[in-house]
Amino acid sequence: MISVTEVKVDDAGKAWDRYVLYHPLASGYHLTAWRRVVENTSGHTTIYLMATDEHDEVRGILPMVLLSSRLFGRFLVSMPFFNYGGVLTDSLEAQGALLEAAIDLAQELEVSFIELRSQASQGLNWPCKQHKVSMRLDLPAQFETL
Repeated sequence: MISVTEVKVDDAGKAWDRYVLYHPLASGYHLTAWRRVVENTSGHTTIYLMATDEHDEVRGILPMVLLSSRLFGRFLVSMPFFNYGGVLTDSLEAQGALLEAAIDLAQELEVSFIELRSQASQGLNWPCKQHKVSMRLDLPAQFETL
């Protein structure tokens, strides 16, 4: 049985970050440190949802930020300013529970839409945009070569 809770600032942060550090699809933008960066630099409200099982083991996370724009209205995005940091789970059950909680939250906050950003397809039945570009370059191991 999966349950979803909102993680307040510094609540369960260690469990969250530990989950991120050991998940093969995680990025640095999933870490709780980015929450403070977003809040402190932009003043946006952050909402972090965490899915746990009956043994209180973390099974998934969803960091989101509430944004407001004259053009787009109010919406939730995971994570703004980056192409990474979307829903991260280790089961379809946890993914479904997190997305359902996000939808409930969106209705409660009266937002226009939810935007989830990730590099890999999540297999969702949601509309998908692929207009962003990430450029990567393999760096040499030796400083001198770099």
